[in-house]
Amino acid sequence: MDGIEYTNHTITHKIEFVLNINNNYNTNTKMSKLFQEYIESLTKQEKLALEIAKEMLGTSFDMERCIGYNKWLKSKNNKSK
Repeated sequence: MDGIEYTNHTITHKIEFVLNINNNYNTNTKMSKLFQEYIESLTKQEKLALEIAKEMLGTSFDMERCIGYNKWLKSKNNKSK
């Protein structure tokens, strides 16, 4: 990553933090539920990557513009048709 060594404790903390990530984006209940559902579908490694992206991008981070989220949402929409 960037020379930072992550311990299991650090990773666990970051994963727990990222589970609450949707609260920072949109107060719209439907959108928040989608964000939460997407985050819950991620592996531990993907959650960590998401948290690192959020930290690195800061206020520029936007879940609605994330490639992974949009692929997941498109797949979810295709399944419900």
